Amino acid sequence: MKTARKLLIIAGLIVIAAIITAVGLAYYTVRRPLPKQEGEIVVPGMQDAITVYRDSWGVPHIYAATPYDLFFAQGFAHAQDRWWQMDINRHIGHGTLSELLGENEEVQNADRLIRALGWSEIAQANWDAASSETRAALEAYAAGVNAYIMERSPGKLALEYSVLNLRMDDVEIAPWTPLDSLAWQTAFTWQTGGNAAREIENAQALTRVDESMLALYNPLTRPGTGPTILTAADLGLGESSAAAPDPGFIVPANVDYTRLPLDEALALFDLVGPRSMPDDSAWVVSGTMTTSGKPLLATAPGLPIQMPSAWYEIGLFCLELSTACPYSVSGFSLPGLPTVFIGHNERIAWSITSAWIDEQDILIISLDPDDPSRYAWDGGWRVMDVIDDTLAVNGLDDPVPFTIYRTHLGPVITMPPLSERDQAFVVHWTAQHTPVDPVGSLLALNRAQTWDDFRAALSTWGGTAANVLYADVDGNIGYQLAGRVPVRAGQHSGLLPVPGEDETATWRGFLPFDALPSVLNPASGAIVTANNPVVPPEYAAYLLTELGDTFGPDATYTLAVAWDSGYRAARIQERLLDQDTHTTDTFAAIQGDTYSAFAAEVMPYLLKLNLEDETLAEMQGWLGEWDFRFTIDSPQAALFAAYW
Repeated sequence: MKTARKLLIIAGLIVIAAIITAVGLAYYTVRRPLPKQEGEIVVPGMQDAITVYRDSWGVPHIYAATPYDLFFAQGFAHAQDRWWQMDINRHIGHGTLSELLGENEEVQNADRLIRALGWSEIAQANWDAASSETRAALEAYAAGVNAYIMERSPGKLALEYSVLNLRMDDVEIAPWTPLDSLAWQTAFTWQTGGNAAREIENAQALTRVDESMLALYNPLTRPGTGPTILTAADLGLGESSAAAPDPGFIVPANVDYTRLPLDEALALFDLVGPRSMPDDSAWVVSGTMTTSGKPLLATAPGLPIQMPSAWYEIGLFCLELSTACPYSVSGFSLPGLPTVFIGHNERIAWSITSAWIDEQDILIISLDPDDPSRYAWDGGWRVMDVIDDTLAVNGLDDPVPFTIYRTHLGPVITMPPLSERDQAFVVHWTAQHTPVDPVGSLLALNRAQTWDDFRAALSTWGGTAANVLYADVDGNIGYQLAGRVPVRAGQHSGLLPVPGEDETATWRGFLPFDALPSVLNPASGAIVTANNPVVPPEYAAYLLTELGDTFGPDATYTLAVAWDSGYRAARIQERLLDQDTHTTDTFAAIQGDTYSAFAAEVMPYLLKLNLEDETLAEMQGWLGEWDFRFTIDSPQAALFAAYW
């Protein structure tokens, strides 16, 4: 009996010891990569002493004497808190995920598509075009990242390396470079501004329905059918101004979409980004609508939900503001890039949300049956660039070969072999055109002091076309559309794949910056953006008159036609008018508003449906009791979303 009791005690002690060991190991594994937040760290590469305060939320506030040290410390802090995210993102940007994640068909297909799209080459072109100031900021940032990562093993850098049990002997954690930042910026531009997949979806629909049914399946929100960001009065257009013709869905002649690899193309696009652009919103009011008498600005940037967030809150402060060190800015940054993306300095505040401008087209090329590396162009044949490339795959001894095909219009989107096809898709994208300096725009925006500074910074904007709101301490508010807006031919709406056989399919250029919609201190005292149309239809007619000599009398100036339906913008406007004056608390309430005006409009039609199934009829009645609020604990909200 005593022996048995002793054995039970010993077994219990062994179990307890095993549990303590496991808990201790788990604690060590989880805590090991976490950043040091107190005391001093001696880091080679700094020019002077840097102070980093972390507040109760863990947000770093960096104080330094030079821009170099500010961006060095930002890179260090980003790497401390988000290294795994940064490492994944740079592999996405370069199309080398397989090098890290190993043998997986979808990952390899994503790498092939990214390489075909040429994100690394775009990053290199942008680096070559960057100013000396931009290069200095990117190099300082990279030095800060490397000061953190190069002295640590994978297990000390990120929990994920240990949890995923990656074969780190097969892949070395390389130093961070400025090209890694720019490659990720290119990937971010694709993921937040792409609509190529929607063109493929529309073509898919046309293989099943006619053009009139397509308009019902994918209804287009026309400027004028809901609230626009800017009014005709804001733009200085008379009420009698004519509206330009709306191109709508223009189905190209002599195109048989059933013969095209639509499913394949859509599956590829799904690997590298969402099919539609992000839903987001922002609004600003002047001091006439606030308790303080000063402007208020709010924003809700709508990137896909992920953990950790795509955003990283931070403050960057020069110890003494001067021409040599002009930064006193805080807000949200993107891990992998220096500067603050959305935020405020001591004089101005700004928000950046997606403008839903159509920045991509899908072109259909015809291949030479005798030589598929040639494609029809302008009555003859033109030779593609054929690039033999390889994928390094973690766990495989030999790299996997593949081929990239590129035309002067853009890269070919296909799964090889090309020899089995007579047609193929090409992506025509703004980022493939003249190199830009996206970080330079952000640097200028971070230190802007006035409306003129703000607009000058956005005049070279190189990211996704954006709605950018403005407020300053002098009481001014404003709006500027930033980015490259393609000008198309009159018979090209940008909503469907079109033949790429001559110049009629290509763009005639981009709208000049001064032609992009803009307003300072509108009479209404408020500006709301929620992916609704930027301008009324009259603006396209105005551009047609102003720019006809530049782009031709038949050019299209509709900016885009696939806008949000306007429910969110109208709801924000309604909430702004609910009160005479606003505070940060009322703005927070608007940001947290869960009411769906869309659901409220659809519900009467849903309740009229004659449902023969008894269970469905019961659910229908229960749904009719809903208050149209998408709260976290509303089962009716979940049911409506599933139904829709």
